[in-house]
Amino acid sequence: RNPVPCRLTVQLRMDLSSELVFNEIQGKVSQSVPRGFGQYIRQEPGLHLVDAKEVACIMTDLANTTSFSIQQPPRVMAELLHKVYVTANAVVEREALPYVYIHEIVGDSLLLLCNAEFMGRFPGRTAAIGIYVASKVQKAVDEMLRSFGSDHDMYLRIGI
Repeated sequence: RNPVPCRLTVQLRMDLSSELVFNEIQGKVSQSVPRGFGQYIRQEPGLHLVDAKEVACIMTDLANTTSFSIQQPPRVMAELLHKVYVTANAVVEREALPYVYIHEIVGDSLLLLCNAEFMGRFPGRTAAIGIYVASKVQKAVDEMLRSFGSDHDMYLRIGI
């Protein structure tokens, strides 16, 4: 159950299928191989592909951070963004892991992947899981933002 550092790229297609490109992994590979990659353990290092038939992307964006950030020291913004990630990650771990995980963090935005077959999948339930997790993450982050006082108008936007 220890985290395994790795680099994974997801290529999304217009037909809503996707391709996972598993670039590298560090650690005890034989004890913690992501689902579908066991066949590559004894092969030469390189790119390994797994086709995922049904994937949903949940994109979040913390709205109105610019006006808040120009009035705050950098440390306050760093703490805010950390709390956004920790809050979203706690919801994902509690409600949807292994079907959803946070794939990427860019500034005040998160990209979550649902049913990407990296850890687990639940065929036919991608939309339901995606909508459920998105609403739970949005609610939890918005509640956390209230602890920053009422002198801001930040909220979490969600797109699936």
